[in-house]
Amino acid sequence: MKFVILKNNTTNNIVTMKYSVALLLTTAFSCAFATECKTIKVSGDVDYPPITWQNPKDKNEIKGLAIQLVYDAFSDSGIKIESVYAGDWGEVQNNARIGKIDIIAGLYINEERKQYLDYTEQPFLMDPVAIFVPSKKAYDFKFSKWEDLKSLQGVTTVGNSFGQKFDKFSKKHLKIKYKELMEETFDELLSGNSDYLIQGLYPGLAGLARTRLSIRITPNPVPVVEEGLYIAFSKRSHCKQHIKLLSNKVSSFVKDKISSSLVDKYFKVWKEDFNLADLK
Repeated sequence: MKFVILKNNTTNNIVTMKYSVALLLTTAFSCAFATECKTIKVSGDVDYPPITWQNPKDKNEIKGLAIQLVYDAFSDSGIKIESVYAGDWGEVQNNARIGKIDIIAGLYINEERKQYLDYTEQPFLMDPVAIFVPSKKAYDFKFSKWEDLKSLQGVTTVGNSFGQKFDKFSKKHLKIKYKELMEETFDELLSGNSDYLIQGLYPGLAGLARTRLSIRITPNPVPVVEEGLYIAFSKRSHCKQHIKLLSNKVSSFVKDKISSSLVDKYFKVWKEDFNLADLK
């Protein structure tokens, strides 16, 4: 009698164990399936041509050189790429922080961003940062080193970073206002409320062309700094395991000098989007 009871308990234990293993395998499979990377959502600055900009014909889409690099990188992977509008530049970074988007295409690297982003191993393009001033004051504006800006009032757009070293110097020594839109920074400059605008050279020139202010505002010939533009995965992205693939593709682009050749191409695309093709 005792033998029978022991046998039944053993049988029950075996059945229970098999059920538990099956449940664990099913759960593991479900989790793997749930985190499978089928679609990558990429976004960027709405006003940083030729790197990234908001498509005027489809406000839900971001276009540009950096976006194209992401499409090209995953073209043979079977993964769908979606270029999405994710708000202004500050909102784009926050959406990557919380994992609402997978990739930011086209940004500088700094320690704060590295807390929530995994960057490609190298930048896809070097981006000069410029000081813009009213043209009528350009001759008298003296700038050769960062210290020359200490006594002046500067302005830039929200969310901008100009490299770890300059950001640290700026926070400690400079007076800089932050505006939501580039047009607002131009108004600040031309009204005399700010002495200079600090901005990436390419988007600064593009913004001036779009607002027809290229004659009234000009970049200083001495760059503030030249920083690399990167592509980065959100650490919360379920596709972040593909950072190595992306890094390898970026390295190939840079080696073949493809990204540099795309600058002029995407400036032309941007001008066509905003009916500025007649501008030089």
